Amino acid sequence: MARFLATAKDIVVFNRIRELAFAHYAWTADGSGLGTKEEGFEEGQVKEAGSGILAAPRFGISAKHVSKGFEKLSPQLDAIRRRSSPLDPQYRINKIKVDLATMVYQVPDGDGLKHWKVDVDWQSHDTDITTLQMTPMSPAAEKADAGSLPFFEWQLRSPKVGSIVRLYGWPNQKLTIDRETADHRAIVELRVEPARVIQICDPLQFHGLTEFPGFVLDREFPHGFSGGPVLYGDALVGVFTGPDYVSSLWPLAIHTFPDVNELEHSFEELFDSSTIVARDWDEVKGRVERVPCEEALAGTKIDTRCPKNHVVLKN
Repeated sequence: MARFLATAKDIVVFNRIRELAFAHYAWTADGSGLGTKEEGFEEGQVKEAGSGILAAPRFGISAKHVSKGFEKLSPQLDAIRRRSSPLDPQYRINKIKVDLATMVYQVPDGDGLKHWKVDVDWQSHDTDITTLQMTPMSPAAEKADAGSLPFFEWQLRSPKVGSIVRLYGWPNQKLTIDRETADHRAIVELRVEPARVIQICDPLQFHGLTEFPGFVLDREFPHGFSGGPVLYGDALVGVFTGPDYVSSLWPLAIHTFPDVNELEHSFEELFDSSTIVARDWDEVKGRVERVPCEEALAGTKIDTRCPKNHVVLKN
């Protein structure tokens, strides 16, 4: 773990993070997603989980690849994935009610463990970010939901090269589910790690795993940080993708998502209404577009091209 000198402001930010950061996991009624002793896990221990942060009342963000990792627990989603081909429309939408349950939990406090059920998990087409709409499932979560949570303002644009950012996440998660009682037990360790920005990747780093805008850090971090918030000062500036890459927030300007009643919403509405306060929204609004690869990568050092569109921030 890297060491750094924490200022009074850093401590205030960390205390706010404790109220907003969460770990994200999934399982099914038949025990799918739970490890076995043969696999080196304790009885009922969850095998896969990630991190995330509440951004507005009952609304959070995490990493898309974490949610996609849960898909193998659902036969419906797994079948759709097997039938997919390179000829499928890039922005095809499948609305499916899956047979897995997705939950998040937070650092326990004097009121106990904060546990939330995920009602809608909607992945962005343009970046490694997913949106989660949640319902409180424990007295502590209900109390937090009824109060005034200290949501962070956003900075949609990436911080400059050389900037120091801080990652928050749950790299050593240990969650178990009792198969008989369905009781959920969590040993949690919320960690903070500093890193330096060494490269800005607009519109993408390269074709493949980082085929979306973001910025590169000067070192790598464990998988459990995936989906965790990245802050620059006291502003949220990204979602950790890994191992050293952070997803920028500005592509969400064109992200739309349904609520539990299947009504359509957008981040543009959230920013315009200040449901989420984005400090540089006026600089970004109306400039985010999807364009062909050739146009998106014109003038970059990336020499390969693909048949897809990519999201860009127009001048």
